[in-house]
Parts: sequence; C-alpha cells; structure tokens
Amino acid sequence: MFRRSLRPVDDRLCISYHLSMSTVELIYEKAKSLPGGLQSEALGFVEYLSRRSAANVEAAEWLQLFRDTQTLRAAPSISDDDIAAEIAAYRSRQ
Repeated sequence: MFRRSLRPVDDRLCISYHLSMSTVELIYEKAKSLPGGLQSEALGFVEYLSRRSAANVEAAEWLQLFRDTQTLRAAPSISDDDIAAEIAAYRSRQ
C-alpha cells in the first residue's frame, strides 16, 4: 500500500507508486495534501469532467439517433396533381 514517506523521484518509483494504488486512492491522497482553495478547485474540475462525460454520452446518443433516422425509408414524393386528387376524393366522400 501507499506510504506517505515515499516520494517518486524517478520513473521506476512513479510506476511502483501508481501500481500500488487505485486511481481513486491516488486522487484522494494527492487532494488531501492540497490547501483548501486548491481542493475546491480540484473538486470543481472533477465535477466538470463528470458533466463533460455525461455530455459526451448524450452527444453519442443523438448521433446514433441521426444515423438511425438516415437509414429509414424515405417517404414517396407527392406531386401537386396527387394532392389535388386526394382533395377531390375527400370532397366527393362528403
């Protein structure tokens, strides 16, 4: 587990330092050592990342919806004569 006295000084220590802790634990340990104002800023950044992640998911869902609608069969085109014939048929039934 992480020891507070261990300070990474080269790449080998950085690797063992990171491998012995989860990312959440690393974030927690580093955030604990920050002054209060920087802790608030770090929290704001984490919240920003959460919002950005949610926005990316929503954007992907919209993109999939657009792709799905592009694969739908197009409605046949209707000419003015077709419209006039529909109106005439409707009026004749009344």
